Amino acid sequence: MIINKLKYYLQGSNRFLWYIGLILAMTFVVHLVVSAIKPSSADLPNHLDGRQDVLKIEQDLKSLSASIEVNMSNSDWDKSRENIKRILNLDPLNFQQLENLNRVNREEKWSEIYTEGDQYFKEKKYLEAMSKLVQIGPESSYSPRVRAKLLSIKRILDRKYREQGTNYLRKRKYLLSFKAFCNFFHLNPDDISLKKKMNWLKRRLSKRNRRCPEPEFPAVSVHEQIEVTDKSAILLKHKYPEQEIFKVMSNYAQGDVESAIRLLQKGREKARSLHRITKLDSFFEKMNSVKGKYTLGHSLILQNKLEEAARQWKEMLQIDRALMSEKVTSFYRQEIYRILVNSYYKKGQAFYQKERYKDAFNFWFKGYEINKDDINILNGLNKLEKVAQRYNKIAQQLKQRGDGNYQYYFKAAKEITLPESSVH
Repeated sequence: MIINKLKYYLQGSNRFLWYIGLILAMTFVVHLVVSAIKPSSADLPNHLDGRQDVLKIEQDLKSLSASIEVNMSNSDWDKSRENIKRILNLDPLNFQQLENLNRVNREEKWSEIYTEGDQYFKEKKYLEAMSKLVQIGPESSYSPRVRAKLLSIKRILDRKYREQGTNYLRKRKYLLSFKAFCNFFHLNPDDISLKKKMNWLKRRLSKRNRRCPEPEFPAVSVHEQIEVTDKSAILLKHKYPEQEIFKVMSNYAQGDVESAIRLLQKGREKARSLHRITKLDSFFEKMNSVKGKYTLGHSLILQNKLEEAARQWKEMLQIDRALMSEKVTSFYRQEIYRILVNSYYKKGQAFYQKERYKDAFNFWFKGYEINKDDINILNGLNKLEKVAQRYNKIAQQLKQRGDGNYQYYFKAAKEITLPESSVH
């Protein structure tokens, strides 16, 4: 019966309408099947709801990262910490932001210490100020200001202890004079005239009083940190025989660029010739450029932008070498080399832990080019040599088996060792 009806519908003019009905029915069935399989957007979690939400999260991360950089450069630690935590909520394995969080905590602590030390300095409590300032790490963004403050304190204490020692000596109070000169000696261990005075006083004193007591100020080698060596002073004097310019350059070499700029400004006010003004303006422009690029580099380091910081500092070092010379190493050059070597080591260590040995070598080699005696860099390169030795053993085993992949291991060992290495 049904078959006869189908034959009837397939015959004549009804055949076309039957085909249309069949197509519509099949379309409806396919639609129902697809609807049953595909979940609705309401069933999806909010943070996975399509490509648009993924893009929105990426934009939020970029925006927060940019805000963190601005907040850190403005010393807005609370806002920086808040934005870092928001990023970590979105991306818990963001190691850069975890490091930034630690850095923000350190910088905030150093900021408080610097404020206290600066307050003591303004109240003329110089020993207390020094006790605070020496707690600030050399990698801090406050480092240039700390150095300048320590230099000022040293000069004040120099004058204080020299005057005390001289006054007690005139009154023949040899023990008190000796103690005062001992404090002066702790700050100026290379002062030849001071050594002669102390030797003379030792002969006047009994044996039990001939040893210098502990200094009044913190046990910190201020002399090594901020003083220009005698050899450097001689070289500077040879390059800048004029006393006024020599003082400017001595201050700059010791890291006290603020005092150097003030001396240049005073010299410019007294200058009477156009040639003199032009000369001082040239020094002034170079030192301002050094100050700006040094601070910018520090800021970039805090933002984990090592390569950008290195580029800024490379330009700054060109100016520094023009002001000093290759033989006179200024405070700024020493600091930049120290910070870069330390940063390259940390970057390389991070890649080493991820077993990305070639990247680790590239960063450690950059540090090695700056300072070939840095113990951390040498230890890192030594670890890579051990990896290279393992690669060479594998390569030899593969070569004996006739496996062509041995060349890959020989090449990998060569890429992570120094040219002078026996494994290279």
